[in-house]
Amino acid sequence: RDRYRGTGSGSDRDGGGGGRGGGGERTTFVPAPPPPLTMPGGPRPSYYTCRHTYEETLMDEIERAAALEAAATSASSDGGGGGGGGGVRCTSPYPGLVRVVSRDDGGDATSCLPLGSRHDPVYALQTLPDAVIVESESIKGLAREAARALLGSSSGDGGPASGGGGIVAEDGRAASDRSDLRRAPRGSLSIHALVPGMLRGQPDPVMKRRADRVADEIGAIVRRGYAAARAPPKKNQDVDATKHHVKAGGHAKRDGHDDGNDTEEGTGERWVLQLLLLSPEVAAASLTRCESPWPDAAAAAAAIADDSDSLAASDDASFMSWPNWDLPGGLANVDIVERMPSSAYRKLLEAFRCLRRRPPPLSIPPYAPPPPMTDPSSWVVDLGACPGGWTAALRLMGCAVIAVDRTALDVDLMEDECVKFVKGDAFAFEPPWVQRRADDDRGR
Repeated sequence: RDRYRGTGSGSDRDGGGGGRGGGGERTTFVPAPPPPLTMPGGPRPSYYTCRHTYEETLMDEIERAAALEAAATSASSDGGGGGGGGGVRCTSPYPGLVRVVSRDDGGDATSCLPLGSRHDPVYALQTLPDAVIVESESIKGLAREAARALLGSSSGDGGPASGGGGIVAEDGRAASDRSDLRRAPRGSLSIHALVPGMLRGQPDPVMKRRADRVADEIGAIVRRGYAAARAPPKKNQDVDATKHHVKAGGHAKRDGHDDGNDTEEGTGERWVLQLLLLSPEVAAASLTRCESPWPDAAAAAAAIADDSDSLAASDDASFMSWPNWDLPGGLANVDIVERMPSSAYRKLLEAFRCLRRRPPPLSIPPYAPPPPMTDPSSWVVDLGACPGGWTAALRLMGCAVIAVDRTALDVDLMEDECVKFVKGDAFAFEPPWVQRRADDDRGR
């Protein structure tokens, strides 16, 4: 099992688990001991993913939010005082992963956080709220234990209510989730397979193939009893298979799925089942209905859907959901194989991917001259564009770009007819259509 151990820097606020070395030397990451298995009705931890090296920042953010929530709860009940770090304990068992548990041995971590499972920290990429910890030596055993712990004895596997890993699957939460998931529309369940190495950007992380197989088995189990796990009819059958795939013998959407296809009933309801393989024999699994962390999400989604002048709107509001239904681990695949002027384009593409919105491509015939710069619907403005990473990414999307900077862009972009370079201060730039509107107003 030593080959499954990673390297990096772990962190535990209470002194256990992975530690830090002194003297500026790189330390060898030693995973924390396996978390205790989840018992029926027992407390459930929550996990958050983040960019590697931001673990401490995320833990600080979560602890501050929990402390504020504890203070507010105490004030409302006239108890006075918060205390105890807000009632949560944060650890980082792996790089890019934060584990949150309640300091109250009988409570869930989400009960200590604002909005519960919808708590959306700024530095978090994804959350696995109210996770169950299961154990089995085999792939099918892990899938069976996870399905039973999350959905109870009627998960669809046809097995007994108690599993071989010490988990008695049935409890009140599992029964409630089972009932709600049975009513969920077809195609609304997304299954994500995760391993710690993904959070460090490893192209072929250890245990990923095993995690994929466990997720496939979970999908096969759940699909037998829940329409939500079955693939919905596609609106457009001619879709890119690399982005929209549902394995025929597997499960509902996993590890890259459609960018806005509604479910069969068009309700927009979304569920995500996440499996995080902590070791070859231990996994954390979470089943959550995706909801917006913002109370006015419906109004915001409607406003965005009506906004057709600038950004292309998604045809559903799942980009506003938390946990992220679309991206496993909250990680967007934003690598471009072509030569790019800089790597800064990844930030822009990640924002587009997470929001599920992007500028519309330029709709002109090939080799036709670009539209006039006074047309705001045809141009995207890149302020501070040098050396041109964002501009190059926008051009690959088919957009026409006005690039503003004091320094010239990459030579290929400078020769592109659909890139208009404006040399000057980005803070003082005024778009041509604004100038024209001002001129028209003065003429009247």
